[in-house]
Amino acid sequence: MILREERERAATDRQNLISQIAALVNTTAEDQDKRLTKRVQLVQGEILSAKEELDEATEQYNAGMDQWSRGEEKFINELVISQDSLKKILVQDWQVSAVLRSIGG
Repeated sequence: MILREERERAATDRQNLISQIAALVNTTAEDQDKRLTKRVQLVQGEILSAKEELDEATEQYNAGMDQWSRGEEKFINELVISQDSLKKILVQDWQVSAVLRSIGG
């Protein structure tokens, strides 16, 4: 009878110990899950922030490239106009020179 009671108590103690260990393992797993969730949320926030910064930098880059392209186009147009003006001046000078040669010669 004493032996049987002691075995029952030992079995009960073991079962309680197993329950406590299981509860501790579950609590630890839940705590780890909470930590990982917080870290993932933090990383997601940092990624979102980096994406927003990249989008803003891309917009600024595109605006700068558009402005540069417009400046280049304006420069090329002015260069063509200058080239045409220079051609006209050379033709006029050539014509004046030809007239002067014909008068003088």
